Amino acid sequence: MCLSSEPHILFNFDFYTIYIISNYDSTSCFTCLDDTNYSEWALCIEAELVCKGLWTNVIEILVDTEGKTDANIKKKYETKLGKQSATKTAEAQTEMILRVDDSQLSHIWSRNPLEIWMDL
Repeated sequence: MCLSSEPHILFNFDFYTIYIISNYDSTSCFTCLDDTNYSEWALCIEAELVCKGLWTNVIEILVDTEGKTDANIKKKYETKLGKQSATKTAEAQTEMILRVDDSQLSHIWSRNPLEIWMDL
């Protein structure tokens, strides 16, 4: 187990467990992605990225589409994409790379965490 102190929050599901060490610097332990556990891994890594503020506008870019043309939606999406923080993008990429087995590294060819997410 990779815990160095008592966890503050514990999520215990049937097949996996998520431990969070602190409210400010969450470090959780869950099985790395391999050929057999994508569903569980995806849930855990999404929770990890959300906790660290690396999901919204890094992996998931939301654009209000109501009453807008396709061109307007595309423009707003590209604007948000262009405003992504280089630091947050690198942090999200790093979190995903560190949470996969070596056998999955061949799927990670991009520096863009959204592309990595889609490829995995």
